[in-house]
Amino acid sequence: MSAQLWRAVVDLAAVWRPSQYVQEYVYGAQRQLVRSRGTGADHIEAQPFYLLTYLPTTSTYSPAAEPPGWREKAVQVADGYTALIEWLRSRLVGYPFVGTPQLALASPWSSLTLSMRVPWLPRARAWQLQNQPRPPVMPFLPDRSAQAEAGGNLAVAVASSPAAAEVERSWNALTTDDKRRLYAATIAMDKARYPEPDDVRGDEDFRELAWSDYILDDALNGLPQRARAFTDALADADSLLQQAAVLFSQLVMPGEIRQLPHVGYVSRFDGPDHWHTVRSDSYIYEPIRVREIIGFDHPYPRGLMLVEGITEQLPFEPRPGSVTVRGPILPGSEELAASAVRIQRVFVAPAGPQL
Repeated sequence: MSAQLWRAVVDLAAVWRPSQYVQEYVYGAQRQLVRSRGTGADHIEAQPFYLLTYLPTTSTYSPAAEPPGWREKAVQVADGYTALIEWLRSRLVGYPFVGTPQLALASPWSSLTLSMRVPWLPRARAWQLQNQPRPPVMPFLPDRSAQAEAGGNLAVAVASSPAAAEVERSWNALTTDDKRRLYAATIAMDKARYPEPDDVRGDEDFRELAWSDYILDDALNGLPQRARAFTDALADADSLLQQAAVLFSQLVMPGEIRQLPHVGYVSRFDGPDHWHTVRSDSYIYEPIRVREIIGFDHPYPRGLMLVEGITEQLPFEPRPGSVTVRGPILPGSEELAASAVRIQRVFVAPAGPQL
């Protein structure tokens, strides 16, 4: 069933990418990212549609260096992307999940953080997208019928996924007392405040994210069985949608799925996320980035990986260097991995437009 989801993501990205408006945004974004490399800000490429939010955090960022009109396009593209992902979430039974601790204000799910995930913004849930049967139409895309069809197909794939079915089952199984316990945990989280640091250490963003993760885990661990089954199901569905969002943004921006070459070692951790560790026995000079989706020039592992960790060993004679990546394999992505070379041919980055 997940293979249907990835195909639908590819089709929707193919609608967005040829747009002149989107290409002008992409061209300006690439110029900004080139300036930011080497400042410890390479992770911002993991959310290319939120660059206007993340770029000001880099030491080399300068608004004066933006191409003319790029900022306005960045706002439009980011708002459209947010609305699209939120509308896909609204296809889940139970949305907007009032009183769920994962969506509390202090939760790491509810704001833009260093996790580089698409947040569940409170203002977006107020849009009541569950009452909108058709996908949001982007004014910067020329073919409204094509984007409506592709967006609708993606919604069908999301709603028919096993993850969505488990959310529906566990949500409907909640009793009044279960919902009361969920709501109480949410209220307790909403009262939590991150303590002001005693000094400036330069890592407060990471510390605050760890604090948010901790108080969310603490809230969820205290829930009764049925309530915890629901929050686990919602986490699984969110993970699937986050993977779809990463794939979509990657196919629109760089426009390709890269393959890790010269694979010399593969191991698998048989946990619920099916994590793999894969080593390339050759240093890659165009670095793999965290939260990039990649394939492998090797029969195994089958499918595509969402990279969550990277270890690099620089080349020194006589060693050629190596790159080791770790992360989950997208479920049902074998077909997409097999067609990765074709996708690279379809999404060839055109020359940058004159702005």
